[in-house]
Amino acid sequence: MGSIMPPLQWTPGPEGTKSYAITFIDITLTKKTPPDQNGYHWVVYNIPADVTELPEGFKKAQADAIGASQIGPFGSGDYFGPCPNFGGGNANTDTYEFRIYALASETIQITGSGTMGVRNAETLLEGDHLAVAVLSGTSNASPP
Repeated sequence: MGSIMPPLQWTPGPEGTKSYAITFIDITLTKKTPPDQNGYHWVVYNIPADVTELPEGFKKAQADAIGASQIGPFGSGDYFGPCPNFGGGNANTDTYEFRIYALASETIQITGSGTMGVRNAETLLEGDHLAVAVLSGTSNASPP
């Protein structure tokens, strides 16, 4: 897909932070009952503690260069941006969150791939982190 990740920058985590993980979630979909699996867009994890920013357009090669891993809904694992109107139009406006987690371990293991892998990551990270920062926004975008 043609999604371009926005640049992200954060302050260092609390004492004991050994790595970071970042998720991008469509919470309009994931808070439904039952949660809509399509809301789990992307995770990058095992970001070293000395890295406190990701550039615009961050991709797999950049993740590899810092020793991080990514999972997305498609094979590349790259960031998949907002698209509440995947079928076209602009009738839906969804709320999205970037969540930046400070972690006490240098590496974590995520099971699964695609949206299930992102969901597994979100569950793991919500249950075990030192701190979390949330950046929230809305979108009514359709894919290009």
